[in-house]
Amino acid sequence: MRHISPRSWTLALLFAAACALLDPAQVAVGQSAPGKVFENGASTAAELAVDGDATHVGGDGPAGAAPLGMLLESADSANLLQDGRRALIRLRLRESEGFFTRLANRDDGRAAGMYHLALVSFVRFVMSDRPADMEEFLLRSDELRRTLAREEDSPWRHLLGAETNLQRAVVWAKQGRYVRAALSGRTAYRTYQRLVANHPSFLDAHKGYGLLKVSIASLPSTYRRFLAIAGFSGNRDSGYEALRAAAKSSAFMREEASIYLALFDVALEGSRLDGEGRLRRLHDQHPDSPLFAHLYGYYLFENRRAIEAERVFRMARAAGSEPGVFYLDYVDHFLGLTLFRQNRFEEAIPLLERYRSNHGGDALMAPTLLYLGLSLEMAGHREKAVETYRLVSVKREFDTDAVSARRARALVGAPMTAPERELLRAANAYDAGNYAEAEPLLRTIRESEGASLAVRAEAEYRLGRSLHARGLLSQATFHYEEAIRIGGGEHARWAPWAEYYAGQVHEEDGDLERARAAYERALSYGGKYDYHQALENNARLALKRIKGRS
Repeated sequence: MRHISPRSWTLALLFAAACALLDPAQVAVGQSAPGKVFENGASTAAELAVDGDATHVGGDGPAGAAPLGMLLESADSANLLQDGRRALIRLRLRESEGFFTRLANRDDGRAAGMYHLALVSFVRFVMSDRPADMEEFLLRSDELRRTLAREEDSPWRHLLGAETNLQRAVVWAKQGRYVRAALSGRTAYRTYQRLVANHPSFLDAHKGYGLLKVSIASLPSTYRRFLAIAGFSGNRDSGYEALRAAAKSSAFMREEASIYLALFDVALEGSRLDGEGRLRRLHDQHPDSPLFAHLYGYYLFENRRAIEAERVFRMARAAGSEPGVFYLDYVDHFLGLTLFRQNRFEEAIPLLERYRSNHGGDALMAPTLLYLGLSLEMAGHREKAVETYRLVSVKREFDTDAVSARRARALVGAPMTAPERELLRAANAYDAGNYAEAEPLLRTIRESEGASLAVRAEAEYRLGRSLHARGLLSQATFHYEEAIRIGGGEHARWAPWAEYYAGQVHEEDGDLERARAAYERALSYGGKYDYHQALENNARLALKRIKGRS
């Protein structure tokens, strides 16, 4: 399970938006030539209030909705939209912007065109962190809101308003402007809620509704209690149900809803749902899309299938290198880590260097620098490694950044010992899914007299995880208990996380009382050990889950 600890509920939206580049209809880059799409857009307070708290989404059926969806009325406009979305799936981004600009200049296509142009700018900013991209998004989003204010009342009008408010919440959260983010997010949430209640067959609205329901339900309890006071409620079951309905039968949100289901599967559910199948089908249907290849590769990477992930990431890299196709920097990061996990350090270095050089924002930068430094050190370049470790800093409020910075500071102070180097190779073998290589190395390390307590605790924990992955539950429990006994130091996560996974073993065995006790012990650990917020959230969710089974 990924270790993600958002500062507030708005960062859950950011996670959902940025984790794996979203829906093909939302990704584009490059400077557009909007032509007259920004003309005749005088701003008034009334126009900018579209989908505000006073907006009423009324009626029991989709009265006023255009028959083609997205407020379109002509086949020509529908064809432009289809062509633009098809280009986006292949990440032929300038080409797609051309279609959306032409669509926005049609009388019946202005709202749909502006919606997609705003999405282009939104994801461009999420991917790049460049101020110019944020400004372009806000301009296009404002123009979309003014356009929607002039449209007749309909479910599509309100849905497009909710979508742009959700995007604005992410942008403000990314800037640390949490009050603005909360206001935009509240407006989006209430609009989705009304749409689902008043138009249950309007399945495109179920995507955003389901996304927010699952995101809110997955936050730490402190944030959930605060949101409940403000009228927000999360529920993973109803959220998943809404996302499945959108993925199956919505008009325009199918791919995006399916992607969210897959990402929630790997991030929240331990890959127990059909996330892999969803992403594999999208990849198979669009083999020339670097986006879908990246998403599928990411899923394989997170599930310790490094050899398969490498193959798919290389397909994403090749597709993204075609003329006219946008290149995803994230592929370099994840392909580099995939090679790192296979202990192919020299091959990982240029890919991590490329991500460091080409990506302008802070996303994934701390772990990129840490693993670049580790690759350099394992390849025998200690001086370059130290220079790289010194660059690691905390610029985002995620556990991964804090842990990367703490580990880098320790590595600056002293080179890796022989047991630490062997432990890294063993941990990589486990993360790559090569259990046959990992387990003998880990058994040697746990019996080594020269290994520190921290190294021995980690070896026990990782040996337990490897055996657990192979279904050898009683053996896994033994090594979890050893990791708990040894501890490993102030910031070591091995004991509390071993308690958590021991709870999973008991739960899988059907012993819910022992599982409950283990999860509660995991929550009892104090201090700021690595990934403590993620563990606390996971353990609370597990306690809630087994309570429902009792």
